[in-house]
Parts: sequence; C-alpha cells; structure tokens
Amino acid sequence: MRTPAEKERDDLVRKVCLVGLQRIREKRFDDAVIAFQAALELKPEYADAYNDLGTAHQLAGRVDEAMAAYGHALRIDPDHPKAWSNVGAAHMQRNEPLRAIAAYERAIALNRHNARIRTNLAFARLLMGDLLAGWRHYEARWAAGLTGVKRIGKRKPWLGGRSIHGRTILICNEQGLGDMMQFARFVPLVVALGAKVHLEAPPPLIRIFQASFPGVEAVHSTEGPVPECDEICTVPSLALAFETELHTIPSDVPYLRPPAGAHPFLPARTSGVPRIGLAWSGFAGHTNDANRSIPFERFRMIPDGIPLQFICLQKEIRKRDEADLAASGVPSFTDRIGDFADTAGLIGEVDLVIAVDTSIAHLAGAMGRPTWVLLPHVPDWRWMLERADCPWYPTMRLFRQPRAGDWEAVFGEVLKALGTWAAR
Repeated sequence: MRTPAEKERDDLVRKVCLVGLQRIREKRFDDAVIAFQAALELKPEYADAYNDLGTAHQLAGRVDEAMAAYGHALRIDPDHPKAWSNVGAAHMQRNEPLRAIAAYERAIALNRHNARIRTNLAFARLLMGDLLAGWRHYEARWAAGLTGVKRIGKRKPWLGGRSIHGRTILICNEQGLGDMMQFARFVPLVVALGAKVHLEAPPPLIRIFQASFPGVEAVHSTEGPVPECDEICTVPSLALAFETELHTIPSDVPYLRPPAGAHPFLPARTSGVPRIGLAWSGFAGHTNDANRSIPFERFRMIPDGIPLQFICLQKEIRKRDEADLAASGVPSFTDRIGDFADTAGLIGEVDLVIAVDTSIAHLAGAMGRPTWVLLPHVPDWRWMLERADCPWYPTMRLFRQPRAGDWEAVFGEVLKALGTWAAR
C-alpha cells in the first residue's frame, strides 16, 4: 500500500507527464523530453514515462535515443504493449521491417484489440512484399480511424467472396491521389465480374478516369452526393478482394490514358534530343514530405554535356524553387495544367519521367511510360525493399538512397543511367 508521500509523488509525476504529452501535441518535442525526464527523476522505475520519453525523441528524429528509452520501459515492464509497438515504429524508421514485424506481433499478442498496431504491422508486411498478410491486416485501419473516409458510413465493404453480378457497386476514394491511381488498376476487374460499377474520384482525377474506364457506369466527384448502390468498397480494399484469387499484382499498363484529342503542350520535334519530364516535389502537407521531396536545384547536377531537354511536369511550384526553375530555362506549364488529364497529356509528349515519390510517378507508371522514381532510404511500403524494378509498374525503375538523406548517391546513379539511356 502506498504511503501518503508516494501518492503525492505519483500525482505529481502524472501531472508532469501530462505536460509532456501536451508538448508532444504542440510539436515541442525537446520540451516534452524535459518534462518526461523530470518525471523520471521523481519516479525512476516508471515504464510509461520512459515510453513517452522515447516517443518524444522519435518524433524529433532521434531514433537511437528513442530505442534506448523504450528499452528502459521494457526492462521495467516486459509486457508493455505501447513500448513494443513503438519499438516496431522505430525499427521501421531505421528501415528494419523484419525487426519491426517481430515487435508489432509482440504488441498485438499483448493487446489484440489495438487496430492501430495491426495497421502498422500491415505496412511492415507490405514493405516486405508479404501482400496477402499485409492486405488482411490493413483492414484494421477502419477500426483505427485511419481512413478519413466518412462517406461509406457503417456499411460493411465488399471484400470479395460473394457475387456482385448485376449489382451496383460504388468504388470510393481513399487516402491520396497517388493511392487512387495505383489501385484504380482493379476497377476493370470489378467490371469483369458483371457489376454495375460507379467510381468516385477527387476532381483532379475525374476526366482521366472517364477516359480510361469505359466499362464504368459513371465517375462521381468526391465533392458531390453519394450515389445509391447495393455494395460499396474503397480502392485499397480491392487489393484484398482480388488477392486471394490472383496471387499477384495486376500490372498490365497502360490502364490510365489521357482524353482523346488533347492539345499538345510541346512544339513538334526539330531534333532527336530526348525529352525528360521532371517532378521533384509532391504535396507539401504530406507527413513524409521532408524526406521524399527535393529542391529543384538538385537537377543542376546533370551536366550540359548530355543532350537532353527537360520539361517541368508539376502544376504547383514551391517558392523555394521559383528562381532556380526560371534560371534553368526548363519550361513549365502551370497555367495550362488544370487536372491530371492535362498532366497525362504532357507526360505522353516526353520520352522519360524522372520523379520523386509523388502522384506524377503513379500517373506515369499507370500510363506505361518509362519512369524513374527517386526514393528516400526508408521508402513508402508500395516500393518494397532493395529492388530496382517495381511490381506495380513494369516500366518503372527505382533509385534508392543508400543512407538517410543521401540524394547525392541517388543522383550519381541517375547520371550514370542517363548517359547510357541517352546513348541508346
């Protein structure tokens, strides 16, 4: 039984930890560290405080310090599910998915009803290429509240296993624009089942989807009302609906096409100089933007000695890149690009696309265009590990950072490849 002094101390420790958690919410991670360290000075054997200390370090990018704190938490309480889950996340940040999987599975064994941990396990499995297990765990994202999809309501989504012949199914948008384009490859498979397919898409994708999927009854805007339907499914869940039957990724390209009769962006060729489309930054609000986007000035590493013509594929140009892009003489068409149908038309006029991990890379890959994607050391799950090819897009080549932040090595490989490609 605790003494009055111990109760008073514990009350103070909890208050200090609450301050630390508030600092984390405010993204004041160093101040959070100070708060948790103060709590541990009062109560050195407090596993929760060590776990929260690790979280603050990890969010600040100090993975080694985070792992040390999680280790202290697990020494005190070997069955601490949050600490095991955080260890898994730290291993993912180190690009160690096998170790992450072991940690996540330990956390799930201790807390089977935690849907967020199962979702994190899904990403680790998918990164390793274990697709079927990954898709199954990924359905936990609904219970974890990680979809952002409210239009589906409480309806149970169609995941295969029952006939939808003659029934009306609405395939809903989920996640980002790149995800929508990646998983749209499954739409013709749903049509082939004899269903009346209605497809939902964000406005920038409506025209290209209308041009690409003639078997679809209608393409609806995510900003409009939800059409009546018998069944409903979001695009990523289609992977699970078909995975047990296909045992592979549908990779026939092109499955996205620009509308017919699009006006050309570029003048007729007067020489045999290859045209290369560039996309160096994605959505600035993406949680991993700092790792996956790069400044335009990186492309200055490409020497003038290689006869190439570069074209900007981006609709949005960041302030930091405006002067460098203008000085480079690389043409951009920001005033003419209205949506991804326009971008697709421009991509169709270049010989090669070089892009970071952004929606333009997915569009070019889905169009079957030669595409080189520049990836950070810890890639998104869809690019898997180590391989230079991409099972999602057969015309794509992947260039990976050997170490975190090492874009110089990536561009060194790109330069070598460009010399060979231009001389072909």
